[in-house]
Parts: sequence; structure tokens; C-alpha cells
Amino acid sequence: MPNGPLINYESCSGCKICYEICPTDVFGWDEERKRPVVLYPNECNSCGACEFDCLQLAIKVVLPPWLQLTYAERVK
Repeated sequence: MPNGPLINYESCSGCKICYEICPTDVFGWDEERKRPVVLYPNECNSCGACEFDCLQLAIKVVLPPWLQLTYAERVK
């Protein structure tokens, strides 16, 4: 599974919050579909801003494997 934000387009309302709030400009905007697109998933710093601010709960940020391991060690 790739890291970075995953968008559930069935839930996405096209509000542009994720597109506007992302500090690393991971998202692009598809004018035709009026929806965000993940253009640069490897640039995602896993801050979670897009996931936390999505009113439709349409975004899930997948942590990179090295960060998953770091988190798993901390919660033991």
C-alpha cells in the first residue's frame, strides 16, 4: 500500500479543504471532476491535516512503513 493520503471519492464532496490546507502541496485539483487528486504522495509528511480537517471523512493518511514501526514501538 502506498503511503500518503488516500481519497474515498464516494465520500468526497469536493470542498477543497485538503487541497488548500496541505502544507506540502501533495494535492492537485481536477477541474473537470471538481475533486482533489494526490499528485505527489511521496511528498506527504504524514501530518494528517487533510485527514483531520476533511468534513466528509473521505481521506485516510497511510503512514510510511518506517513511521508505522516507530509508532508501534512507542505504544508498547
